[in-house]
Amino acid sequence: MNFKISKLQYDSIVKKLFASFIGNITFDKQDDYIELFDNGGDNFADIWKNESKRCKKRIHLHIHKSELMEKFYPVFRKKMFAKSLINYVYEKTNIKCDCVTFEYDTKYVYNDDGEVIDMTYKNYKYKRKKK
Repeated sequence: MNFKISKLQYDSIVKKLFASFIGNITFDKQDDYIELFDNGGDNFADIWKNESKRCKKRIHLHIHKSELMEKFYPVFRKKMFAKSLINYVYEKTNIKCDCVTFEYDTKYVYNDDGEVIDMTYKNYKYKRKKK
């Protein structure tokens, strides 16, 4: 089955999902990073400062949150998702970030008792271009 979604439609979907799953963002500054918390007080991401010359501030979205949101997308566009996440964090916290990393396409391996014994996922790294 093929889906055709415009950039505007995708951005709208992502913003609504962020509003539902994250809501307002509060943060706690540490020495090397900033912890981001959602409406429920859960730490859903961290912003790592001065990690490299390429990335002054990098958002690392935790796997449990990216996995949850990925289930609701008709089409998962990683680059557009990353851009939208940078914009959403900036709108809510006024913290400018230039990179995003997250895990996606998670698969679990279970033992006979139903416990998770292994997990595989893909990493995605995005670097925002300077304007």
